[in-house]
Amino acid sequence: MGVQIQGDTGNVIATKGTFSGDVGIAGTLTYEDVTNIDSVGLITARDGIFIPDNEKLEIGNVAGSGDLQIYHNTSNSIIKNNTGELELRSNVLKILGNTGAEASVFNRTGSVDLMFNGVEKLATDNGGVKITGVCTATSFSGNLT
Repeated sequence: MGVQIQGDTGNVIATKGTFSGDVGIAGTLTYEDVTNIDSVGLITARDGIFIPDNEKLEIGNVAGSGDLQIYHNTSNSIIKNNTGELELRSNVLKILGNTGAEASVFNRTGSVDLMFNGVEKLATDNGGVKITGVCTATSFSGNLT
């Protein structure tokens, strides 16, 4: 026996349902323990998004060959760009070690600072490059002024 609701309002309360056609929902759909989701529009994940090892977040192109892929393969975390350039845009971009110590800083104003063990060793500015510490080279070409 089926359930029919006519008109604009009504509630269906059931423990199980099977639909053979399309189902439209104009409001908010809340669900748990779903295997596959095909959504058009905004998705809100209240408790975050978990992607298991060796599974990829893919953006662009088609599933299985995304233009941009972000994943973890049990040993390494990988951002893979399959087309064009990978641009990271920020006023200040910091590359940090696992402890949070800065390794490199790229500033929008043009300076770049490279660190060793949290201490700046090479920096660019409008006059050139500043090296802190010993500079070792296998050869040198240019003026010594």
